[in-house]
Amino acid sequence: MTSSMIGGLISSDIRNKALTSVSEVVCDFKDYYGTEVSYRQAWMGVEKARGLVFGDYSSSFDDLRWYVDTVIACNPGSVFYMEFDIDSKGRHFKCLFFAFKACIHGFKYCRPVLMLDRTFLKGRHKGCLLAATAKDDNQGLYPLCFAIVDGESYNSWHWFLSKLLGILTPKRDIAFVTDRHGGLLKALAKVFPFSCHSFCLMHLKKNLKAYLSVKSRESKKYLLTLFSRCAYAPTIELFNELFEEFKGRYGHSVERFLEDLSNECWCNAYFQGKRYGEMCTNAAESFNSWIRDERHLFSTSLVDAIRVKLIEQFSRRREVGKKWNRIVCPFAEKKLEEAFNDTKAWIVKKCSDDIYEIQLDHSVMVDIGKWSCSCRLLEIDFFPCKHGFCAIKRSRKDLNCFLDDYYRVSSYCDSYSHSIYPVSSMWKPNVVVDDDVVLPPLCKRPAGRPRTERIPSKGEIKRIRCSRCGKMRTHNRKTCKQALLLLY
Repeated sequence: MTSSMIGGLISSDIRNKALTSVSEVVCDFKDYYGTEVSYRQAWMGVEKARGLVFGDYSSSFDDLRWYVDTVIACNPGSVFYMEFDIDSKGRHFKCLFFAFKACIHGFKYCRPVLMLDRTFLKGRHKGCLLAATAKDDNQGLYPLCFAIVDGESYNSWHWFLSKLLGILTPKRDIAFVTDRHGGLLKALAKVFPFSCHSFCLMHLKKNLKAYLSVKSRESKKYLLTLFSRCAYAPTIELFNELFEEFKGRYGHSVERFLEDLSNECWCNAYFQGKRYGEMCTNAAESFNSWIRDERHLFSTSLVDAIRVKLIEQFSRRREVGKKWNRIVCPFAEKKLEEAFNDTKAWIVKKCSDDIYEIQLDHSVMVDIGKWSCSCRLLEIDFFPCKHGFCAIKRSRKDLNCFLDDYYRVSSYCDSYSHSIYPVSSMWKPNVVVDDDVVLPPLCKRPAGRPRTERIPSKGEIKRIRCSRCGKMRTHNRKTCKQALLLLY
């Protein structure tokens, strides 16, 4: 049982699951073939299988130029930018920006909110994959564009954002949701000076949790809840009231934490743009999980794996959209149904054709003509709040006329109307012309064993299942203090 034979037998498994571990190969050979293979033999077999499926390290960059030209020929309108470092040996790969025509076209029918994030690559090249991700009209993940760069820095983000600016619809207002990376914030202010920018609330809460020196878990949890209430507060009056309570609990530390954090970047009451209720970069985090296995591939294979995933996603959601015999997407229908169930007992008084008063514990005024509500949620989320829903229902007007086009099934279908076409490698040239040779990037492999798991952020809690009490908590069997019931 040689390593070449092992590589040939597991090549189909490697193609379906790039992150197949060596231990899995050892166990599979013992179970299926009854053969004992050493860890070294299995490791060499995995490397040879990856070479058979994805090509080796050097040829991956030789193929990259051919692959880019072929993708553009098969998908006209797609955008690919590649840059090189040139030295005495030739051209070395530096960075690559790519966006498919289908994604560029479909984003015109998605809400104008982009979430920017990066994920580290695990292959020999290392580097980072930058991504701009949106959400479709049914809250689904919608990747727009990507870039392979050497690391996360101001220069990398500035280059990525400048290419992103070129594929967006001119004069369309885009709201960005990001973390607080210094290079990203500086580059975003330079490339998109007039766009509104919001910080991810989840990242802020993690930073605040690590910053506070409160020892009591209950007190810290209450402060984080109060911080969230401040962020979601729709009016300036409510924000000021909650914010005073928040600072009063732990004044000096909170003021130091917020001294370089402007209110326009984290709370609804002061935000000037349209972010349609998106407070976190959850779409970007979902994208990172979406390509978790593909991060171990070489550059050409990574780009092609993303293309294949997008092909499947576009095709699947196109078929789903054609089956919906409704006007608005299920996500919007569910929110409207919840509003209907919660407002059955509310009292609505008609003041004029457009102005209504909603009587609860307090009085709320809704003007459906100007599309405004005294709670301000209509202006913030650009979706009928519960008060607005009551007023529209009382007016007996068509509710669908008051919904934004981004929540309609027609817009959802338009987002996936274009297809991403296959790239045929049947006529791929075996010999690369000297002028077209792309050498591997100029980088050194870092010392130590490569990490396979993400390094948790400061203040981030990793929950595990305690083997003593059986609950998902932050403790283990040794530190468990849960009282257990003794049965006699």
